[in-house]
Amino acid sequence: MEKLTFTLPKIAPPKVPVAVQFDLLVSQNPPCYALRFSSDTVLEGAWISCTIPILFLSSSTPTYEMTRTDSEGELKLGNKFSATLRLKPNCRTSEFYFRPVEGYSGTLEIFVSAVNSSGRLTQRESVNLTPLSSYYRIAEVDDSRAYNTLRITGQFSFLKVQSWLQMILQGAECDTSGFRFDEHGGTFAFESMLLHCHLQCQVM
Repeated sequence: MEKLTFTLPKIAPPKVPVAVQFDLLVSQNPPCYALRFSSDTVLEGAWISCTIPILFLSSSTPTYEMTRTDSEGELKLGNKFSATLRLKPNCRTSEFYFRPVEGYSGTLEIFVSAVNSSGRLTQRESVNLTPLSSYYRIAEVDDSRAYNTLRITGQFSFLKVQSWLQMILQGAECDTSGFRFDEHGGTFAFESMLLHCHLQCQVM
C-alpha cells in the first residue's frame, strides 16, 4: 500500500474585531460637546489629540483618569491639545465633556484600545468640531426676569425671518416647525449658553 504524506498549513487563531461605537453629542447645560464611546469588549484606554485648543471639563470621572500629554512633538504635528484617558477596570462605556475655544474649528482624533483573545487592538475615530452656537431654542422666556425682545414687523415671510435669525444666531435651531403661528404672528425664544440670558423674537 502506498503511503501518502500530507502537510497541513498552520492556521492563525481567528481575530475578534473590537467594534467601538462613537457618538458626538451637544450638551446645553453646561454648553459643551460630549464624546461617548462604548463597546461590548472591555476597554483599556484612549488617546486624544485635537488641532484646536479645547477646555476639558473634567480630568477625573468614575470611568477614567485624564493626563495631559502636550509636547513639542505634538505641536509640530499641529495638535493644540493631547491627553490620555486611563479607563477604570471593566469599563465598556465612557464619555468626556469639552468645550472648543470660541471661534475655532478643527478636528479631534481619538484612539480607543481594548484587549481580547487576539491581543491589544485599537480603533480610531475622527470628528470635526465647529464653534458651539451662542444660543439654543427654548419653549418660552422666563417672565420673572429681565430679557431682550426683538420685534420684526412688516410683510415678511416666515422663511425670510428664519433666514435672518440663522444669520444673527449662527448655529442656533431656527426652524419654524413645532411653533404655532396665527394672523397675529408668532414668537421664537432663545437662551444664551454663556450668559444664560433670554432673547425673545416676535414676528408681527
